[in-house]
Amino acid sequence: MKKIADFLIKSRYVLLIIFIGLAIASIFMSKKTNINSDMSKYLPDSSQMKNGTTILKEEFTDLSEDYRLRVMFDNLKDEQKLEIKNELATIDYVDSVVYEPDSIHYNKDNHTLYLLSSKYDYSSKEFKQMRKAVMTKFSGYDIHCQNENQENDALPGHIIAGAVIILMIILFIMSNSWIEPFLFITSIGLSILINMGTNMFLPSVSKTTHSIASILQLVLAMDYSIILSNRYRQERKKVHPEENSGSAVAGNAPSNDIEAMRNAIASAIPSVCSSSITTIVGLLALCFMNFKIGADLGIVLAKGVFFSLLCVFTVLPGLMTLFDKLIQKTAKKSPFIPMGGLAKAEYKARIIFGCLFLVIFGIVFVAKDKAGISYGNPATKHVINDVFPKENRFIVLYDNNDESRMPEFIKEFTEDENVAAVNCFATTLGAKMNSQEMYQYIDNMLGGADSSNLLGGFTLDESIIKFIYYDRFSDREGEKMTLEEFVGFVNAFITNNPMASEFIDEASMTQLNQYSALCSKDAINTQRNADELSQLFGIDKSALSALMSYTGKSTLSINELLAAIKDPTVSTVISASGSLTNEDINAIAFYDNLVSSIMNDKSYTAKEMATMIALIQDKANGESSTKVPKADETTEGYIRLVYEYYFSSVNYDDSWTMDIEELFNHIMESETFSQLLDEESKKGLQMVSMGLSAGKGKLVGKSHSICALTTYLTDGHPDSMEFAKKLESFCDDNFEKDYYLIGNTPMSYEMSKTFKDELNKITLITALAIFIVVLVTFRSLVIPAILVLLIQCSVYITMVVMNLFGMDMHYLALLIVQSLLMGATIDYAIVFTNFYIEKRADRGVKDALKSAYQASIRTILTSGLIMIFITWILGYVFADPSIGQICHIISIGVTCALVMILCFLPGMLAVCDRFVVKKTAYPSK
Repeated sequence: MKKIADFLIKSRYVLLIIFIGLAIASIFMSKKTNINSDMSKYLPDSSQMKNGTTILKEEFTDLSEDYRLRVMFDNLKDEQKLEIKNELATIDYVDSVVYEPDSIHYNKDNHTLYLLSSKYDYSSKEFKQMRKAVMTKFSGYDIHCQNENQENDALPGHIIAGAVIILMIILFIMSNSWIEPFLFITSIGLSILINMGTNMFLPSVSKTTHSIASILQLVLAMDYSIILSNRYRQERKKVHPEENSGSAVAGNAPSNDIEAMRNAIASAIPSVCSSSITTIVGLLALCFMNFKIGADLGIVLAKGVFFSLLCVFTVLPGLMTLFDKLIQKTAKKSPFIPMGGLAKAEYKARIIFGCLFLVIFGIVFVAKDKAGISYGNPATKHVINDVFPKENRFIVLYDNNDESRMPEFIKEFTEDENVAAVNCFATTLGAKMNSQEMYQYIDNMLGGADSSNLLGGFTLDESIIKFIYYDRFSDREGEKMTLEEFVGFVNAFITNNPMASEFIDEASMTQLNQYSALCSKDAINTQRNADELSQLFGIDKSALSALMSYTGKSTLSINELLAAIKDPTVSTVISASGSLTNEDINAIAFYDNLVSSIMNDKSYTAKEMATMIALIQDKANGESSTKVPKADETTEGYIRLVYEYYFSSVNYDDSWTMDIEELFNHIMESETFSQLLDEESKKGLQMVSMGLSAGKGKLVGKSHSICALTTYLTDGHPDSMEFAKKLESFCDDNFEKDYYLIGNTPMSYEMSKTFKDELNKITLITALAIFIVVLVTFRSLVIPAILVLLIQCSVYITMVVMNLFGMDMHYLALLIVQSLLMGATIDYAIVFTNFYIEKRADRGVKDALKSAYQASIRTILTSGLIMIFITWILGYVFADPSIGQICHIISIGVTCALVMILCFLPGMLAVCDRFVVKKTAYPSK
């Protein structure tokens, strides 16, 4: 030790410069640290959720984190709500705004919630500008904003400043100089910077570790500086007997101060090293956690404690000798803490204290099992969360071969009152819908916009969608229409529908419009004068007037006209008079066939109707060939479209269903629609199809599919854990292939099943490792047994205290605190035990207890109070409530440990004195 101390004191200024340089470099290195907020990365390799997460990333490479800002308005009028949604959508960096007018999850009492999505992460300047723009734009409203998840920034400056202020207050009160606290802060500050910088060499550091490591290192390692300072003060008094109570006298010899520091280092090394090693060992025990966040935190903190240890023996000696005169000039009296009475009571009641400890240990060992353990992430306290709880999503990753099982799954969980939505391929893009449901789905998808803008003029209104369904499923047997039905349908539904009007060519439409008067029974029986009949048949008006004169009527219906011409007497007279030519008579005869089909309700197939239209066109063109004309393919195709359109409403079956991908694929592949689609429409349909394929790719992978269940259950709450259990049970019973549950609650549920074994393992490993360290330090079996049992009892008391106050302990916080308390607070017990054994060498048990109290109380209380107050107060200011809970449990645990060390350890050492202290000339009194 002397040689090590001699090297350190000779090289103190060089070492000081080296570590200051490392700290400066570490400031830049820390900015390159990879901060990870994905807790699933720390799941054990055997974890079902981790395996599922791996598959999810392999098959769904386009999945990305959704960064959302929750914005709540109060006291909005109904007419303002949609307007504000549209205004929010115009803000820079806002990709989309979600708001459902009829949902209680977005409207409650006088509160209205909007979810703003952005592609920029929470810590980016774009996201922060977006949030600021929202607050500025709506500054006149009662508005609240909240990031859906916490950003991954480093520890906020105000938290660091608050911790330092608390630390300085305690150090100022407990130290013997006004300048010493600044030296302590400088030393440990350099070690914190170096630790943060060297995190760059790790693959990643968790968000939790990044947030809390600096504060924990500060409170864990401060006692090393205090121990060295106290030792230096003791050694300095030996080389400066002229000084009284720490007040400096002129003429100090620097060489004496250096010798005092050399001796202080040599005497402090065993105590500081044993204390730091127990802390490091306790932290490294976290590496044995199945949940690898333990290793992440343990390695970073253990590294930090090691750097703190180095700085205490390299940086602090240089600072203290450099500023020694200033330390002496700013000397002050530290509080005197009388411990004589407690030492006397401990000695007298040592057997009682020993027995009482055993009783307390037994009680808390049993009672600890009743402590409430929470497994979810505690909800962040925020006014928006009080009104609108955050979504809690459960992801089920299932094998594609189990798709046939999904209807039952969907039915089961859609009816569950805890589930707000079930989103999978079968309920979204793969949902089987009838035409009405499909129309509503497309209308909602387009937000009420005209589909023709997207599809290049191809409009998907309700009737067209029904027509597509008919074309997809109908066998078209028995499709016949009368001419009256056909023409009536064309006039009523085709001519007025921009999309359907393309079902028939313009020439045919013109002829049908011209002869529509001949295509209904009412029109055929309507009385008409010679002028009207002349225009209708294209026959000379005078001839028709002569015919009417002969029959003695001023008007004739079409039926009567045709009957008159067919009358032999009338036809003979008309022919003899020459008023009607043979062409006129033949034209009227043609219409006789047309009228006959109308009056007799003769029905035609689409092909026959096309021939009828061709006859009409020939007649209009003046062709009188007796050969039956053949309709061209284009006309026949148009007529077939009209037929299908007609029968899609008459013979439609509501049981026909298909998903939206099938719908668009059928439009593009069906021959029926090929003649309706121009290049622009085809291009629009192809873009939609590509979009649907991309959307499907987000839900259906190569071998697995995703089903997301949206709930508003509180993560870790018994209700959410019970729901996770139900979900797991249903999947076990119904899926034939492997499945994976992914999400915060599934992760918590998975951890809850192994937590007890995990806690027992960490407890055993920590206790055994520290037992070995203390055993090597003191070379006694009794001392490590007493110290380890004492601190473990403190851990159990902490659990019981939390339970008595109705506070649940987060499982991760308990595992971390178990190792932290065992590794850190045992330092106080080691310090007291060291002094007891040292004092026992030249005095009795009673006096040794009193001297050990006086020698260690300031170190123990200074370090202990720092840990208690800093962690307790900072537990309220951390944005992440789980980190805040870790701080609070540490504070309570350290308090319990201090009480146990100060109240029970002295008595237990006195009881076991013969086993603790080697043979001495002094009696046990």
